[in-house]
Amino acid sequence: MIHEIKQLWCDERLLRPFAGSNTITHNYSQADQDIWVLSMLDGLHNGTYLDIGAGWPEYINNTALLELQFGWCGVSLDYQDVYPDMWAAAGRKSFVKGNGQTVDFDQLLSNMPSVIDYLSIDCDPGFRTFDILQRVPWDRYKFRLITFEHECYAEGPEIKHASRDFLWSHGYELVANNISDQGIACDYEDWWAHPDLVDSDRLRLYQSVDDTVKDYQRYLYK
Repeated sequence: MIHEIKQLWCDERLLRPFAGSNTITHNYSQADQDIWVLSMLDGLHNGTYLDIGAGWPEYINNTALLELQFGWCGVSLDYQDVYPDMWAAAGRKSFVKGNGQTVDFDQLLSNMPSVIDYLSIDCDPGFRTFDILQRVPWDRYKFRLITFEHECYAEGPEIKHASRDFLWSHGYELVANNISDQGIACDYEDWWAHPDLVDSDRLRLYQSVDDTVKDYQRYLYK
């Protein structure tokens, strides 16, 4: 399954094209988080990211498209021993082996700017992801965009609600909640923005916050 790396992609389906969207032929994310990030930042080139729980270098990876086609750089953290060679073979340069629950974030981010464009955090199960979320040095770093996997459909709403209270308390705004990659069956992720760091008109265009579960296909595409 990990060899099914790329998803065919066509920008004609996109509700709101962004700069460079017509150049993309494939993307990689599980629920097109990569496309959402580029949509929110209007196709930003040479951005920065922190990907915690990065997994495979391309398959269901949230930053592969950003790095390989849009020139982004950053830190991709995961603890699996098998990943370093896979990342090198894929031509990706950002992998760091480590555990988000024990890593020294000051050292990990020592070469990163204080404003990072995108934080992706997915370290199953949900309680572990939330624990790591709280360890990020929020007093020293801000993120334009965040995707947080809370796994509500499988683990219940506790982590979803706790993560929302935490991110709201740090000044972040929920852009799209209850995202699902399987129709309306799997409420598993929330997508966030810092309102001071993202264009306000674009934020409002993409804001969809209510009690429904949102199929990412219907949220992003015609």
